[in-house]
Formats: sequence, C-alpha cells, structure tokens
Amino acid sequence: MVMAWLLGAFVIAGLILLAFHFNRFTTPMQITIFACFALVFYILGYAFRRQAPPLTHLFLTFCFVLLIAGGIYCIQQLNGSMALTLLYLGVVCVLLCLSAFIFGYAYLLYCGMLGLALIYGFATVQRIGEGYTWWKSELYWVPLACLLTGLGFLMNSGNPKWAGVFAVCGLISFFGAEIQALYISEAKRDVIQLLLFIKVFLASALFFFTRGYWYTWLRL
Repeated sequence: MVMAWLLGAFVIAGLILLAFHFNRFTTPMQITIFACFALVFYILGYAFRRQAPPLTHLFLTFCFVLLIAGGIYCIQQLNGSMALTLLYLGVVCVLLCLSAFIFGYAYLLYCGMLGLALIYGFATVQRIGEGYTWWKSELYWVPLACLLTGLGFLMNSGNPKWAGVFAVCGLISFFGAEIQALYISEAKRDVIQLLLFIKVFLASALFFFTRGYWYTWLRL
C-alpha cells in the first residue's frame, strides 16, 4: 500500500510539472505525452485489479479522461474535422466496451455503448433533419434497439451480467428517435409526445411479460 501511495504521489507530481510546461511542446509531443500517460494508467489499473480494486477504478478514470480530453484537444490543435473527432470518440467507446470484458466491470460497457449511441445520434441528426418524418427517424433507432434488447435476452442464460447491460442500452436506444427529435426544429412536439407515450407502453408491456428473464438483472 505504501508503494501505491508513493506511485500515486509521483504521478501527480509529474502531471503538475507537465501542466506548467505543456504548451511549450509541439503537437506530436503532446499526443505522445497523452498516449503514454493513458497507457501507464491503463496498465496500472490492470495490475491493481485484484489487490486494490478502488485504485483500478481510479486509474481507469484517469486513463479514459485523458484519452477523451487529450484526444479532442490534439485534434483541435491539428484543425481536425468534426468527422475525425467523432471517429476518435467512437474508437475510445469501443475500447471502453473491450475493457469491460477485460476487467469485468459492467459500467465500462454501459459507458462505451451509451457513448456509441450518442455519437450515432449526433452523426445522423443532420441527415434525419433533412425532410424530417417520424417514421424515417424511427427506422434509424428501432432496429438498433431491437438488436441490443434481443441480444440481451439471448445472453440471459449464459451471461446475465452482460445481458442486462445490452437490454438496458437497447431500451434507452428505443427512445433515441424522440430524444434526437428534440434537436430537430421540423419535428412536431405533439407527435413526439404521442410516440413517447406509445413507446413507454410497449416497453412496459414487453418487460412485464418477460420479467422472468430480466428479474435476475436487478441483483447484479
């Protein structure tokens, strides 16, 4: 434990030192610094996953915050496009999903999948907004929601821990069209409210009649 505290103090001291001189480095050097620190935090999180799980959560938080904030900062420094930023964030979200299975933490899978859903919504909002119709918007989200929810129910017997994550993310995606429509000026608010009411009813009915499958997820 003493070594862990000394290591933490060393890392914090290094971060403070770099913060004061960070702008003096070139952009490639800044990218290297972000990548090295993120990799070190990731390795430390993996190393302490059994001896000190709280440290693992802390190191993983540092790692992904650095990846997200540092990556966006460097892309802006290079005058990168929005498409490049979304692609980078998508890669980080995929890494979050993979890390969930490596470390065994369900919240990493939640963060990764919900992050991918947000990126998907942001990337498609302009296309859906052109000649907006509610049924076209639903075509972008309902199949995705059905896929994730169905995958969750199929995995229930073998991997209930991950099945719950897929089903919940699928349920949230089921309402993605209505959430996205809030940012589209052509969308009629009364239609959105009606669709929300119908979807809440359908989702409640589905999970009521299948409660024997998902009830065990509440204990995870």
